[in-house]
Amino acid sequence: SQRKWLQALSVGLEEAKEAWRDVNMENLDLVRWTCLKLRKWKNWDNFVIFFITCNAVQLCLIRYGAPPEEVRVMDILGIVFTVMYVVETAINIIAMEWSAYWDSSWHRVDFVVTVLGVLELAADLIGGEGGF
Repeated sequence: SQRKWLQALSVGLEEAKEAWRDVNMENLDLVRWTCLKLRKWKNWDNFVIFFITCNAVQLCLIRYGAPPEEVRVMDILGIVFTVMYVVETAINIIAMEWSAYWDSSWHRVDFVVTVLGVLELAADLIGGEGGF
C-alpha cells in the first residue's frame, strides 16, 4: 500500500541522513578522522547545547549603559562564542561532508546564523561599535 511505501521511504531517507556516521575511519586523513570522532562523541550534542545556552545567557546580560569594563567582557565573550560556532560548523561540515550537512534544514539554518555572526563580528572589528 502507499502508506507502507511512504514509511519505507521515510526510513530510507532517515538512514541516508545518518550514513556519514558509518564511514570507515581507517583510511581518513587526520583532520576528517578527528572531526568524525568529535562529531560521533556521545556528548557532542550536549556540549553544543551547553555553549548555545551559555551564549543565550550572555546575550540576556548585555545592557544599555553598562560600564566600559562590562562592555569589553561582553565583546570578548561575543568573539569567543562566534569562534565556537565557526568551529562547530566546520567540524560538522568536515565530518559529514558538505552534501550530508546541507541536506539537513537545521544545519542550513545553523550555517546561515554562523555566517551572519561572522559578518557582524567583522563589521564590529572594521567599523567599531554598532555592527549591523
